[in-house]
Amino acid sequence: MSETTLAVSTKPLALEDAIDIIVASRGKTTIHLKGEPGIGKTYIGNIIAKKLNMPFVYVDVPSTDISDVGIPIPNHETKTVQLYPSEHWGLHLGVPVCILLDEYSKGAPALQAILHPLLTNPRRVGSIKLHPDSIVMATGNLTTDGVGDMMRGHTINRVVPLTIGKPTADEWIKNFAVHNNVHPVVMAWVKRETQVMQSYRDLADGDTNPFIYNPKTHNGTGLSYVSPRSLETASHFVWDYKGNKITERQLMACLEGAIGREGAQQLATFISLENQIPSPDEIRDDPDTAIVPGDPAAVCLVMLSAVQWVKTRSDVKAWFKYITRKDSVSGKPAFSNETQALFVLNAREKEDLKEVMESTSEFGKWATGVKHLFGM
Repeated sequence: MSETTLAVSTKPLALEDAIDIIVASRGKTTIHLKGEPGIGKTYIGNIIAKKLNMPFVYVDVPSTDISDVGIPIPNHETKTVQLYPSEHWGLHLGVPVCILLDEYSKGAPALQAILHPLLTNPRRVGSIKLHPDSIVMATGNLTTDGVGDMMRGHTINRVVPLTIGKPTADEWIKNFAVHNNVHPVVMAWVKRETQVMQSYRDLADGDTNPFIYNPKTHNGTGLSYVSPRSLETASHFVWDYKGNKITERQLMACLEGAIGREGAQQLATFISLENQIPSPDEIRDDPDTAIVPGDPAAVCLVMLSAVQWVKTRSDVKAWFKYITRKDSVSGKPAFSNETQALFVLNAREKEDLKEVMESTSEFGKWATGVKHLFGM
């Protein structure tokens, strides 16, 4: 066997890396995820619990009181005191549990110390041991975020800190947005304006990004900014607006509160693009004549919108007829192969849609013609 040298990298990990590491460890270690605000650190706790088929125990450490851990109950037979842990820990279930200590590094030093027995094996709540297959993970922000995260040396040595980077636009769309009913307009905006996913740590001296969190401008100012978390919030308001539940004026006020003024103004431009794309029914009824948008941003929007509404074999048939048709004047494809692939790559992330799509002859014919895009 030839010798190999492991490459040393200080590049932040992706959320998917963290999931793989924690699942592989199976509770042998405690991973502490560090990253900028709102990037999805908390979100993956439930994903890991589902992957391992464990009850999920969420603990908001900064708002937890020492008394929430459990209460001492006298044992009159032994004349001693025993800890009765809170039901929240799930110890009474007698099965492995997946515990997320959220914002652990913002907890009071005394509370962090109380929770120390959870961080190393055998894991305990007080004197009561967890099931040996249980998993414990923790989250917090970067110290450079300036939001009050701190752990002492004897605490850090009990965990494995991993720095998690912000997801790219494509990662966020594929791994989160398509699974959580994020409005297609929001997805299309992020896809086209990828700078909204930039990290402040990647800004060169003197550079600014008006969309994102930056501790130099946002701490204590009350200013809103774009993050994966606030994008999901903005999506709810867009759905409400499109459902005629709130007015345009109310929408803009809500968007500014969710993602900041610059983000709200740009997203509003994308919302107006919906008038340039065909409705699902127009594509279903007549894919040969449904309008093909000319604006590149609108093209992106029509592709990502389809990820939400294409559900049946009939939908798939009409959709592929629409995106593979030729322009009636030039005879050229109405949509490039790369644009078509934007739909397919994200549709494959939704298991139900993937199954329906890949069972149709229309998809098979399309895939045969674009093997080069997928290295097939």
